[in-house]
Amino acid sequence: MRLIMSICVCLFSLSTIGCGGGSSDVDRLETVPVKGTLKLDGQPFGPATVELHGADPSAKTKIASGQADDTGSFVLGTYDKDDGVVPGKYKVLVTVDIASDKQLPAYKELVVTIDPDGNDALELNLESTKGVSDPLLNPNP
Repeated sequence: MRLIMSICVCLFSLSTIGCGGGSSDVDRLETVPVKGTLKLDGQPFGPATVELHGADPSAKTKIASGQADDTGSFVLGTYDKDDGVVPGKYKVLVTVDIASDKQLPAYKELVVTIDPDGNDALELNLESTKGVSDPLLNPNP
């Protein structure tokens, strides 16, 4: 009986190997290097968090993110801090820390395309919506 129990325990242990929740290298999509500058109305902006979210639901993309410093410079990563971005079309989302003294006004949607060769000088120029007469953005003009 002990032998049967020992065999069952061993078989169960072997069957659960590799059942962790992490993604393997096989699941990873290929990324390309991307770094650049974040601007607001043509002026460098930071510190801030820059995120790229897939703009085409049918495309295989992953969210990429990075930190823009005081000069607006950033490097983006998908799986690691600076491993790059999966090529494709993305919407740009920028946020600032709630405790920051920087204020980020509402800005127009920005969509960028990351080419298969990557980009070492991507310029993300956000345009604030000040003066825009869209009633959803500015209900009291």
